[in-house]
Amino acid sequence: NWMKITFESQAQKRISFILPVKDRKEALANALEACRALKGPEDEFIVVDGGSRDGTQQAASKYGDFIDIFISEPDLNCTHAVNKALLLARGKYIKTLSDDDVFYPKELEKAVRMMEEHPEIDLLACGGTKEKGGRVSYVYIPPGADYGKRPEDVFRYPRSGVGHIYRRSAMSRVGLFPPMLIRRDGRVMIHADAEYLLRFIAGGAVVRFCRINLFRHPYSHYGELQTTDQYWLDAARQYCPSSFYWKFWMRIKSKPLRRRIRAFRKMLRRRIPQSKLLLDRPAPKFMEPVWDGGFS
Repeated sequence: NWMKITFESQAQKRISFILPVKDRKEALANALEACRALKGPEDEFIVVDGGSRDGTQQAASKYGDFIDIFISEPDLNCTHAVNKALLLARGKYIKTLSDDDVFYPKELEKAVRMMEEHPEIDLLACGGTKEKGGRVSYVYIPPGADYGKRPEDVFRYPRSGVGHIYRRSAMSRVGLFPPMLIRRDGRVMIHADAEYLLRFIAGGAVVRFCRINLFRHPYSHYGELQTTDQYWLDAARQYCPSSFYWKFWMRIKSKPLRRRIRAFRKMLRRRIPQSKLLLDRPAPKFMEPVWDGGFS
């Protein structure tokens, strides 16, 4: 019945995978090989190349049986590339990728099944691991956090856009990805993933964190970009209550002092080992993640 037609019912694909790339020929080939296990028969794969000059196009041409849409032209940055793909995407769900992350196919299927069972969810944030300098940290939110109800959650809990899965119909309300702005010194003035998450929550979209171990995110050429403190302050002012903003302002402004205190403690430990008893507080108990597929 034509009276029952909805935007979501017109989706021709299940998941639209979007991979932006530029001058990363070898990384692209490795990523496409790994992504074969992610793509199902009802999915589509979109690669947007920013006009590479290192042979990226030739590398992608070897995967013509796998790539459904390939674009190669100059762009501003990776979020500009993603937005091009969004305008072409036909999937019910959107999953953005990068060429240096690892995703687990079985966990992705669990996440999509969760969104199928809960059609009210507009953005599903999943957990995973980050790796930097040999250290591993978890993107994990424990049960009972009621995550996604308040913009403050974006500042209080670990986050990574690598674990986000979007319902495309919600994007028609929230809009495209915000442009990532980068200063000359390489610092990010707008953190696209965090800004988009804040827009979803502030706009009344349903955002949930699901305890699924979806990804492994190594800090490489993308992870080297550092967001400016001023961005986080501006974002807290725009999206959060003033009471939270001023607490966050104090936290940001006291960072230099806290660094000096940590350096002083470290120096004392080296010179006067006995001071360890007086200066050190017990380390907080580490919470081992429980990947049970529940909501936090």
